[in-house]
Parts: sequence; C-alpha cells; structure tokens
Amino acid sequence: MPVRLIFQLLLCCLLTATTHGQEDPPPSVNLGDPAPPLRLRAWLKGAPIQEFEKGKIYVVEFWATWCHPCKIAMPHLSELAREYRDKVIFLGIDVHEQRTMPLEKIKHFVDSMGARMDYNVAAEDSNFMEAGWLDSAGEKNKGIPRSFIVDAAGRLAWVGYPAELKQILPRIINSDWDVQAALAQRNLQRRLEFLDKDESFELWKFRADPDKPNDLGHPDSILLAIDRIVQKEPGLKYAPIM
Repeated sequence: MPVRLIFQLLLCCLLTATTHGQEDPPPSVNLGDPAPPLRLRAWLKGAPIQEFEKGKIYVVEFWATWCHPCKIAMPHLSELAREYRDKVIFLGIDVHEQRTMPLEKIKHFVDSMGARMDYNVAAEDSNFMEAGWLDSAGEKNKGIPRSFIVDAAGRLAWVGYPAELKQILPRIINSDWDVQAALAQRNLQRRLEFLDKDESFELWKFRADPDKPNDLGHPDSILLAIDRIVQKEPGLKYAPIM
C-alpha cells in the first residue's frame, strides 16, 4: 500500500476519533446487574413475553430491517434457537427504524424471513429498548446487531455480536460463566478503546497534509510515537488506531 494512502487512512481514523480527553460516560447497566425490563410495541412472531422469568435463560438480540449484518446473523440465531429450544428463549427486538416505518412492513419482513428467523420477534415501543439496553449498557456507538444474554438468575451475563453466542451460550447454560471476570474484561476493553482514541492525538502532528500532494508527513516519527505509546500500555498493541 502506498505510504501516502496509509497516512490518508490514518487521518480518517483520527478525524473520526472522539474529542481529546473526553471519555464516554460509564454504563449505567453493567454485567451482573438485573436485566433491564421489556417494553414492546407489538409481538410479530412467537409467544409474547412480558418479563424475564427466573430459572430461564434469554438471548435478546437487537436488529432492524435495513441492517444487512443483522440479516446475515438471523439464520445463525435461528440454528442456535433450534439447538437450545429447551434451554434458551431467543428474542429478536426491532429497533432503529425510521419513524415513518409502518408496523405492517416490519411484520411483512419478519414473515418473509420464514425459517431463517425462527425465534420470537417483537418491535420496540418508542425508543425505550434502545435507551434502556443499548445506551445504558454503553453499546450506543457499536451499532447492531447486538446480543445480550440474561442468565437464569435474571442478570445481564454477556453482551456482544451474535456470532460469538455459539461459544458463550454453552458456558452460561452449564453455569461455567464468571460474570465478574467478564465484567472486568469488558471494563478493560472499554479503557483500551478510550486510550486508543486519546493517544491518537499524539500522532496528529505527524500527519500528512492532504492539501499537499507530495507531503508524506513524518512516518519515522509516527512509528516511534506508536512504539512509545505501546510500551507505556502494551494492551494497545492491537488496538484499531494504533
């Protein structure tokens, strides 16, 4: 890859980073906390569920009709729902739709998926589920699809991408999941994400000037700066911006 293109990509990363020194507020809902409540506009498929029952495990997955990665994840979720039908209840919650999107169109989409969406599906009521789940858990900027696992004790046990469920679910079913260890790892990852963005401003002064065709910036200096940053915090070695 040409050096100039590398620095143009780096510039894009820096431009999309959050404001220097401003960390996102900590989540108000963490792993180990009681699961937030359900508030739904309509059930589109499967049996209506009003609340989480103790002794049962739930997967709550957030999706939207316009979300291509969500559509890709649906057959995988359906396979898991069938595999664990006696142990886990799967809920797909439609969010982030345009205000003008009629409920009938969402229902038509669900019906058109057939066996590829083989689990309970509902549409959220206003933005209650977004605010109470995605935003409160610190997932607002990570987009969808996003899956939450509620364990048999009614606690939020895990948050992540649907593709990761295959590895996580058996551990929760078999009571082999340490929620506090998962919380510690999640907090560490959150800290590294903040540092990755924050430290990127140290690299800003070495950037190439996009208005000067022959300006390559200072690649040696930027590599030395990255090396110093990673020595100070080794966890940043594989962080996206670094």
